Amino acid sequence: MRPSVILLIVILLFSCTAICQERFLEDSNGTITDTLTGLQWCIGPDEPYGGWNGANDWVNGLSDGWELPSILQLQDLYEAGINANNWGLFENKGFTGTWVWSNALVGTFAWRFNFYVDSENVGVAERVNANLASAFRYGRAFAVKAGFDRFITGSGIVVDSQTNLEWYISPDGFCEENEVQKLMSELGEGWRLPTLEELESIYIAGITSASMAPFSDIRHDLHFESGVLVWCKSPYGQHEAVFDFFSGEQWIPGSMGYSALSVIPIAVRDH
Repeated sequence: MRPSVILLIVILLFSCTAICQERFLEDSNGTITDTLTGLQWCIGPDEPYGGWNGANDWVNGLSDGWELPSILQLQDLYEAGINANNWGLFENKGFTGTWVWSNALVGTFAWRFNFYVDSENVGVAERVNANLASAFRYGRAFAVKAGFDRFITGSGIVVDSQTNLEWYISPDGFCEENEVQKLMSELGEGWRLPTLEELESIYIAGITSASMAPFSDIRHDLHFESGVLVWCKSPYGQHEAVFDFFSGEQWIPGSMGYSALSVIPIAVRDH
């Protein structure tokens, strides 16, 4: 490898470390605060052969609203420079690995995220059997919860103090695709459908189907059984898309068995 390439790699690693040190701060109680998203993180004890159930039991033993993180929250850490070569505050002095368990559990299969840095510097997620604990199904245990009051509710509007966006969610009912743009027009005053990136931002900040506050303070049927599917702007052409607050993914109506009749209208505008 040429000296210039080695120097570039060293500079990039130093830059990532400096950015992480500014963004992630260690609290007096040993937790970690993400100053960008407002999330708090707790690093669990690492056991070489702990499966998803072991990680979930550890998180459930904590108090004050700690949860396993979503895949998007873990991916956000990875993109911020946290990885197996640079754990920073997320390092555990005990047994360490590159996989971290997420909250995604479908049947007997759980998803985990790989913080290993490969040749393309891309983190990946994979699905494994949650009921089997072995060296091949190991995952570190992180816990996450909302930190400072990023979201402020008033007069049926949620204000994101981090992005300076205002959010509106319909207090009841659902709508089909051909109705959602009509609703945006009726709201007026700059209201529009959110983009995928805007919805991912609040999802990463801890607003998921498991805990939809503060939106659930406005609309009380926001829970997993009701789907928590909302309309969003689609990058794929004429049709709008659906964002799933369980998986943090975007779908086109009709795919994955989703009915457009169960989608909630949501709007956003600059504050």
